[in-house]
Amino acid sequence: MTQQNQAETSYDAVIVGAGLGGLSAAASLAVGGRRVLVVEKNAKPGGVANQYTLGDYTFDWALHQMTGVGDYGPTGAILRELGVADKIQFKPVDPFMVIDMPDRSYNIRGEWESMRRELTEAFPSEADGLARLLSKVDRMRQNALLGQRLLYRKDPTITHLIRDQVQSSKYASFPYSVAKMFLWDSLKTADKLLGRYLKDDRLFSVLTAPWPYLGLPPSEISGLMYAFFVAGHGIERQYWPMGGSATVTNALVEAIEERNGQVLLGTPARKVMTRRGRVTGVELPDGQQVQAPLVVSNIAPRHLYEDLMEPGAAPQRFMRKLKRMPLSVGPFLVHLGLDYDVSQNGLPNFEHLIYDTYDHDEVYRSMCDGGTKFVSAYSPVTLDRSLAPEGHSTLILTYMLPWQTTRDWREHKDELADELIALVERKVPDLREHIVEKRIITPEDLRGHNNSTDGAMYGWSLRPDQVIIKRLPPKSPIKGLYHVGHWSQPGPGLNVAIMSGWMLAQMIGSR
Repeated sequence: MTQQNQAETSYDAVIVGAGLGGLSAAASLAVGGRRVLVVEKNAKPGGVANQYTLGDYTFDWALHQMTGVGDYGPTGAILRELGVADKIQFKPVDPFMVIDMPDRSYNIRGEWESMRRELTEAFPSEADGLARLLSKVDRMRQNALLGQRLLYRKDPTITHLIRDQVQSSKYASFPYSVAKMFLWDSLKTADKLLGRYLKDDRLFSVLTAPWPYLGLPPSEISGLMYAFFVAGHGIERQYWPMGGSATVTNALVEAIEERNGQVLLGTPARKVMTRRGRVTGVELPDGQQVQAPLVVSNIAPRHLYEDLMEPGAAPQRFMRKLKRMPLSVGPFLVHLGLDYDVSQNGLPNFEHLIYDTYDHDEVYRSMCDGGTKFVSAYSPVTLDRSLAPEGHSTLILTYMLPWQTTRDWREHKDELADELIALVERKVPDLREHIVEKRIITPEDLRGHNNSTDGAMYGWSLRPDQVIIKRLPPKSPIKGLYHVGHWSQPGPGLNVAIMSGWMLAQMIGSR
């Protein structure tokens, strides 16, 4: 990695933004024989897939778990194809979450059958409905894999995943089942698509309790996206990369540089250049122009088109659409360094979701008001001792907020942080007495870090009309300019960002 501008005059492709989507695209294009340059405004690569230190404690910007990086997941297959899987040690998270509701707690296991068994014990009358719901989710996951076959028929990564995980009976209904899923099921919200299988609203609330990590409650979020989320943690499993997300980021950077690519840090693109409807390259901060027939954007689309390109470079109809698309919520995080091991003092598992109510719509309304009826509390040190001094631990409190709330979080962020700590103190009564370090991260911090419009954590809001194939496509209206990352297809998540970069490289093809 280079800390200053040492770019050559031309490349086969320039990637703007060194998030996981950009790094995955760059590594995949480099594997295909293209000379690539990655330019990144920050001093570290990875976007939110990186870390910082606070005193003696190490914190990730965004990572809490990664899906699909094992033997059964597409992200793991991609990392193996890029030759970086052996450089990262992933540790399974199980239970991957504990849902702490007002009356009791529920373990959500990181394995399909164990999760079904434990939830059936808690809700015995729902055994049949739960089994049918999980079967529906698995069918949708298999259909999604078959859908990839249409795009990447010859790629060994997809071929092996389909061979190992798709039932032979699914081929009989292909491609009609895939078309039905993307054209019909994709129109439904999670409560309409999945809630119909269950009679007990409490069980559905428990199953959908992780919704804040997608930004909308079940009554508003895409059912298709939430089904893939459930399949991810139930079949593809959840993992923690030992050492934190920087290990994944650095492995991808090494893959790029081993194939004669360059990653320039502290080097934002000042301009994306176009001529007669085609991209021609990028201009760097010192005025150097780097020519390239391909430019891949791993930054917020509004920042790209409004700040880095000449007015009129993109069609007005496209620009109007960008302005209309609703954004996701942003992060409100409280990073705590503790002078004791919190896993031995009230939070025994990796992650706890603590709720005031089973009513997720009420929780979301509270978020929009700037209230606090939910918090996620997780401590990576339960799996990864490298992140804190011996006998100490880190604790990350996660909440989500829109850019504008009734009670302005900008003026009340310390008060909000105290309220979140108070929620956790229901499980850990003396938590405040053990805080050594504390930092609050808001949507404004995220915007400053990566130019995310209004600090949106997940890019566009995950409504049914803004997910999967209905999300911003990888191909832009300008020839040679492409999008990757959570603003683009297929959606948000660190593992999905890796997939988006790889998918783009497959679409473009080898040199």
